[in-house]
Amino acid sequence: MKTNIKKLLVLTAMFLAVLTLTLPFAPKDAKAATSAVNYTFTNNTITLSWSAPTLSSYQTLKSYSIYDVNTKTYIKTGIPASTRKYTVEGLSKGYVSYWRVEYTYTNSYGSTYTSSLGWQYVNTTPKKISTSDFDIDSVYSTLKKVSFFTNKDSDMTGTQLQLYKGKKKVKTLKYSSTSSESVKIKTNAVYKYRVRAYYTNTNTQKTYYGPWSSYKYFDCPSLTYSRSSRYVKVKLKKVSNVKSYTIYVSTKYSSGYKKFKTVTVSKTKTVKINKYNKKALKKGKTYYVKIVPNIKKGSKTVKSPTYSSLSFYVY
Repeated sequence: MKTNIKKLLVLTAMFLAVLTLTLPFAPKDAKAATSAVNYTFTNNTITLSWSAPTLSSYQTLKSYSIYDVNTKTYIKTGIPASTRKYTVEGLSKGYVSYWRVEYTYTNSYGSTYTSSLGWQYVNTTPKKISTSDFDIDSVYSTLKKVSFFTNKDSDMTGTQLQLYKGKKKVKTLKYSSTSSESVKIKTNAVYKYRVRAYYTNTNTQKTYYGPWSSYKYFDCPSLTYSRSSRYVKVKLKKVSNVKSYTIYVSTKYSSGYKKFKTVTVSKTKTVKINKYNKKALKKGKTYYVKIVPNIKKGSKTVKSPTYSSLSFYVY
């Protein structure tokens, strides 16, 4: 009888040993980690650091692993038990994820367990925003206001924008949605603006900024005009840093615009608009006009995304 009981106990112990080897994490009564995981980063490099877990006298620390919860993959396994820091290089700018540090240990029976030491939301420097990914969103000409938009990456918290009139900074604002609030501006003045992405780490509550984008420019010209039955006259003003104005005409509000003329203005200039697509305007038609400033940007000239517009009927 004693022999049978002894065999039963041995078999039970073997069964429990095999079972514990297959457990991914320690059972509930295992001692929890007492230290948090910290991180630092520089551009595309992240370093995690930690303290060793507190284990019982019959437990032996074997190694650490770093697990990426977002991708459900291990970044590194088998980190030596004596190690308290690990650096991951070559990450892309704008990288954001959730990393967990795990540790593996054995007990006096040789059974192996894995437990979580701690976790950390991690990020690299936000990437530079291309000029193709931000622009003027809306222009409210009667209110003399303008708003901006940015195409956001999914992990990007928001955008910071700086607006300048000449060399003077007139506004700095942040927006977490794709569009900004409206900003008061003046007509007949060249503005430049730039943006940069920012990320706020939800664990540390620290905000990290990416590099500034290149500048973009705009001008909202005022528009004074008079008309007769067969044409319209537009009065243009000289604006500092505006090289010229290009006038476009169409028979439709939102398409079909043809270049009528590009004019330079020394002080003021009146332009008579009496043709569309190099042909005389037709009686009984409505024509739409856009007047676009061409802004000096160093040795180059850029077209403003904002413009003045009008429509008139030929009778």
